[in-house]
Amino acid sequence: MGSQQKIEKTKEALEIERAEIETLRGAIEQLCWRPPQRVLAGSYQTAVAWKELAIGALRLAKSKAPTLAKLRNARDAMVRAQTE
Repeated sequence: MGSQQKIEKTKEALEIERAEIETLRGAIEQLCWRPPQRVLAGSYQTAVAWKELAIGALRLAKSKAPTLAKLRNARDAMVRAQTE
């Protein structure tokens, strides 16, 4: 097996990452509790799709160790759903 180097993050980088995770969690929660008008006035299928997206994003946001990339993707999906 070849030698593998572990990339160690500095304390500052970890603090910045934690702060961004908290910001993303807050943004996801806000987006989940404000469904777009098209969902409120739309069909049953639209509401179900929105609910699935919102529940998945909320579960990820409330998980113990979410990754930054997954949180960003969830937030971006919620924003896209808001603007469609």
